[in-house]
Amino acid sequence: LILVGGKVTTEGGRADVDFAVLGLDVDGHPIAGFGSGGLVVVDVEHGRDSPRQAIVLADGKVVVCGYTRSDATDAVVRPVLFRLDTTGALDASFGEGGITSPALLPSAFEAYDVELQGDSFVVAGYGKAEASAKVDVVAARFSANGMLDTSFGRDGVVEIDLAGEDDRGRDLVVRADGSIAIVGSGKRSAAD
Repeated sequence: LILVGGKVTTEGGRADVDFAVLGLDVDGHPIAGFGSGGLVVVDVEHGRDSPRQAIVLADGKVVVCGYTRSDATDAVVRPVLFRLDTTGALDASFGEGGITSPALLPSAFEAYDVELQGDSFVVAGYGKAEASAKVDVVAARFSANGMLDTSFGRDGVVEIDLAGEDDRGRDLVVRADGSIAIVGSGKRSAAD
């Protein structure tokens, strides 16, 4: 069992949240061989991290998604995807040192869920291209090694304006035929 959450840190004089991944055995005890006493903490570039979801792969590796920004004043929110090996160490064969966090949209891309599609990873959530724009449902696909798959959507990203106002993707399912279903919410007007 894998639990994902945030851990507040004040290391180096900064005060923000890092990704926290807790591995538990079938009896609910921390897995001694996973991280430090079952806990792995991942800090993405000393940013303000927002953990969201994790999946355990058939080989026992763990893929975690969420999003980050460098600090409270940074306007650009980037999705985060990282992979841990079975000991809880970052898998260096994935992304850069185990982590991928590209600025996919100029303003914001918040990843809320991750699923496996074949040997690729699809993340979904919401985002916007400009600070003044409404948020739309967004999705992106990454290859097995954590690199953005630019053949997906437009340069690796799909943006869906559902209802004209703010739209949010929260969960994602990859169906047996490979198609993707994203669940969330949409507003027709600011009053909704």
